[in-house]
Amino acid sequence: MRIDRYLNQPRWILMAVLALTVLIYSNTFQAEFQLDDFAKVKNNVNDHLDEISIKNLEKVVLQARPVAHLTFALNYYLHQSDVFGYHIINILIHLANTIALYLFVWLTLNLPLNIHRWGSQAHQVAVMTSLLWAIHPVQTQAVTYIVQRMTLLSSLFYLVTLIAYILARTSAGHIRLLGYAVMVVSFPLSLGSKEIAVTLPVFIFLYEWYFLSGVFVVAIRKAAWVVLLCGLLTSIYITGYFLDLQEGGWDALKGFILKEYVAVGETSLSFYERTLTGARVMVHYISLLLFPHPALLNLDYDFPGSHSMVDPWTTLPGMILFLGTFGYAIGVAKRHPLISFCILWFYGNLVLESFILHLDLVFEHRLYLPSMGFLFLGSMGIAYLTQQEPLLVSNLRKALLGIIIAGSVLFLCLWTYERNETWRTEISLWEDVVKKSPKKARAYFNLGNAYKMAGMLEKADEVYQAGLKIEPSNHYLSKILVGRGWIHIKKQNYSEAIEILQQAVQANPNYFLGWFNLGVAYRMVNQYDLALIAFEQSRDLNSQHLWNYIHIGEIYERMGAFEKAVESYLQGIAVMDNDTWRLRNKLAYLYERIERFNDAFNEYRLSLSENPNQPEIHNNLGVLYYKGNRFMEASSEFKEALRQNPTDLDARNNLGKIYAAMGNLEMAVKEFSRVLEMQPSHPTARHNLDQALKSLRGAAH
Repeated sequence: MRIDRYLNQPRWILMAVLALTVLIYSNTFQAEFQLDDFAKVKNNVNDHLDEISIKNLEKVVLQARPVAHLTFALNYYLHQSDVFGYHIINILIHLANTIALYLFVWLTLNLPLNIHRWGSQAHQVAVMTSLLWAIHPVQTQAVTYIVQRMTLLSSLFYLVTLIAYILARTSAGHIRLLGYAVMVVSFPLSLGSKEIAVTLPVFIFLYEWYFLSGVFVVAIRKAAWVVLLCGLLTSIYITGYFLDLQEGGWDALKGFILKEYVAVGETSLSFYERTLTGARVMVHYISLLLFPHPALLNLDYDFPGSHSMVDPWTTLPGMILFLGTFGYAIGVAKRHPLISFCILWFYGNLVLESFILHLDLVFEHRLYLPSMGFLFLGSMGIAYLTQQEPLLVSNLRKALLGIIIAGSVLFLCLWTYERNETWRTEISLWEDVVKKSPKKARAYFNLGNAYKMAGMLEKADEVYQAGLKIEPSNHYLSKILVGRGWIHIKKQNYSEAIEILQQAVQANPNYFLGWFNLGVAYRMVNQYDLALIAFEQSRDLNSQHLWNYIHIGEIYERMGAFEKAVESYLQGIAVMDNDTWRLRNKLAYLYERIERFNDAFNEYRLSLSENPNQPEIHNNLGVLYYKGNRFMEASSEFKEALRQNPTDLDARNNLGKIYAAMGNLEMAVKEFSRVLEMQPSHPTARHNLDQALKSLRGAAH
């Protein structure tokens, strides 16, 4: 059967595309969290939704990109940090984008201005576009990298908004009203997922002009209110983001665009240099779309900046290609609006992150939305080639083209699956980055961290030392040194750790983890005065780091300065946004130690009100009740601790003591015996059991 006959069965072909996409992403279901996943997803306490309530949901949605964070919070609510659920949702969104792209292309080619030329091939082009786009290896960074759900969602609602606009403009009655209603919902959802949606008003107008009205003035009249509404929502969002969520307000916005670009401390580029570099980035992106071999894909490119039109020499050709194709798109807008639209879609959805904003130069996930236009154009080119005459030449060309397409699809699938293998673990991903970006300090730092977290300390230290040899900037010099210092602390080589960490804080005095780890090293060798100085410096640099307050408090406790310890815990409770229950537990234990029992009761209760699922705190509160001869309350707390953690031996031993104190010796013997079954060497359970048995025998006589 000829390829066009297959492609004329869109329902089954689209289902096959979706099934094929799931297959090539089937090796990602257990892929680990990577890079920004930790800060934005796994360790983001604002997304740790234990119960659905207004208070908890407020914490989720009062973040930048609230729509995406809401989905992360629901993931956490259902299965905590199990990556399987996160990957399932990402893949489902990718499939939804595939369907939406098919619909967008099909609707576009069936518009009155396009149907005469493309209507008979609309299904073929739509299927080919969605197929090539869905299985393309360059999409792996957007789909498999969990945090890039922000890109997936924004792209989905971006397409939904455009589809809704097309239906609203080409339909009547209820469908027309429904289309506009969907737009009112979907555009804010796109913008609330990621700011790439700011280009949507431009493309709504462009779509209206190119394909619906055909006349610039008419397009302005038809699309004006939609574009203005989208623009207003965009302005409100950006204003809120930079005034409320970013320190510095409009100065932050201006700096985000115009200040010197610094690629996380490694590359410094002026706005002019970044503009020159952006043209080369565009060429690089095009090369990846044309030949996406896994050997060419990279999470963290070491992409050199352009300093003039001839430095490096590829800058001028890149600028000529960029300006030439952009100019061509403008020039053929009237005669070939589809070609023009696809080119402008590609460049227009890249320009924000590649030319304007203060971001890393190259990331493959940025191609997720722009590549739709590129592959739409490519699919039209393929369809065009299949329709050429004479018949014999056409059939030969179709057969050859069919073989090329089938081979290309096969290679794209294999390469996507292969690239996803690289994403399976932190170690495999960062080993790949180090291989491809051997002069990038961030690669060595993250690979060292991956080895360190896997317990491979010797391997981690080797990687850190390799990173030091490339003479990183102070930003990564300090981070790598801190990694080495941490390893020496774990090995109990405290003198070496102190020496290394002193170098780290000298390289970057503003890196709080340098001071924090230096404080840990000093504390381990009982140099408490120096440890306090280091922890206080770390606290001043990062007021949200919980363990600064805990270490300072514990050191003061060790020194007998109990009031200063109390002060440290209270300071942390006052300024910390999250996890204050930990500090309240420490404070309550200290109050108990210095016999401020009422204060201890209050802090334990407050701690449990903030986080009731803490068996250790229930046990501590139970001990306090026990000391006050409040046996029933103590029994309740110990039972709750055991309900939450049946293997909590201290709580079970304490429950046995309560039973003994209340005269229920049989139950006391039962609890002490269960403790010894789980830990025969338990330090007090054996003695408690002997005493209970002795009392039980005495009662029998």
